[in-house]
Amino acid sequence: MLVLWIKEIIKDFKLTIHQSRKFMLKKGDKVKLIAKRYNDSVTNPIWNESQGRIVGTITLANYKNVYVEWNNGKSNSYSPDDLKPFFKTVKEANSYYLKKLYGEKI
Repeated sequence: MLVLWIKEIIKDFKLTIHQSRKFMLKKGDKVKLIAKRYNDSVTNPIWNESQGRIVGTITLANYKNVYVEWNNGKSNSYSPDDLKPFFKTVKEANSYYLKKLYGEKI
């Protein structure tokens, strides 16, 4: 019974994170490009592809577009669903998502 309850909580948590992703990103956040619909290039450095592991910083974000300046000096705009927050540690990522889940200020 407890296992089913925990699985349901995890499922709801993942759904909540997915649905709110486009509202999570804000100016100054570090992100990586995960969308495979772009050709991997210096202006679209897909994480862990031919350009390597390039991290970007959000310069402007709204509900429809996110503008990113990449560490290689290039910049571009994307849909919020094309990007994923970049964290240095698992602890940092867990803290970020839990604060978002409970509506705390980050």
